[in-house]
Amino acid sequence: MDFEAPADAWYVYVAVVIISVSFAGIVVGISSMPPPDAQQAANAIETATGSEYASSASYEHDADVVTIDRQTITMKNEYGTAHASFSYGTVVPVNGHDRLENVTGGQSFGAAYDDELDDPHTDGTATFFEEIAEADEANSGDKLHADGEIVVRTVAIRDDSAVGLDARTSNNEALEQDLADADDGLDAEDFQIPGEVELRMTGTAASETTVHVSGETLTDAIDVDGSDGWLRDTITGYTCQYGGFWCDDEPDIEPIEYVLESVSTLEGTETVTLVEGDLDEVTDSEADTVELWTGTYELEIEADGDDFDGCHDTIDEAKDWTEICGPDLTLESFDDPHWHETRGDVHYVTLVTV
Repeated sequence: MDFEAPADAWYVYVAVVIISVSFAGIVVGISSMPPPDAQQAANAIETATGSEYASSASYEHDADVVTIDRQTITMKNEYGTAHASFSYGTVVPVNGHDRLENVTGGQSFGAAYDDELDDPHTDGTATFFEEIAEADEANSGDKLHADGEIVVRTVAIRDDSAVGLDARTSNNEALEQDLADADDGLDAEDFQIPGEVELRMTGTAASETTVHVSGETLTDAIDVDGSDGWLRDTITGYTCQYGGFWCDDEPDIEPIEYVLESVSTLEGTETVTLVEGDLDEVTDSEADTVELWTGTYELEIEADGDDFDGCHDTIDEAKDWTEICGPDLTLESFDDPHWHETRGDVHYVTLVTV
């Protein structure tokens, strides 16, 4: 049997060797490609976080997945994974949060949050902080699909001048008892007469404010004269008219349940007096008719002015402060978050998209 190889077998051998070496070269070439440059990305981020003022930076990359967690960044693609950190400041990845993405990309804070900033009872800065906190919870430490460019921006903003109004009442117990004594249909234990309304401002109102206070009607008529009988009333009426003596000098009382007061500034605490003193003090007047507040709870408080829009609520009893209107969210809701720094009266936050 002839086991001798054909004369052209060495050509086949050489071809196989060449192909094998070529494939080996391809494999070696693939495995030798570097992973994303996480350190360059960290340097770009630190350009913004390390700046004393508002600033921005960007870095093009080839990562498929990026993970940012406060001061660290991890970048991964098919060639490997790289890690790096930056030493100054922390950032919040905001992918998936449209308004924050727009601000990171260059839109002004004022343009992105104009609705909140224009509303006198909404704190636009607090709304901005709330969305940052949501993005931080959703994205920090999680893998994010990357689009080829890291964009980072440090934003500088100031407090929003949102205003609010709180109120509380105190009752006039002396008048309550006098009215019950003067009117058999009233029992002092069954009603309360608010005598004063204290107003407390949150924020700063720059213009004059009109405060309306109205209450439910306690009674439509009040008779404080009383009658001494037909004969005595007739005699005293005659002597007063023609002789000028034995006159009934008690004025008529017109019950009211609405008070309107203009307050030029609402700084600190202001007081709106509804009724002061007991019935004798109220009727101690030379006027023929005096107005007497007889509004009771529920008490409607409403504020009108350039700084107030739709500011109203009710108070159903004398108690602690009640918010009539004001921001639902303030900066006090945020307890020194890691992504926030205050220098002077300016707040700095650094946002990033991957």
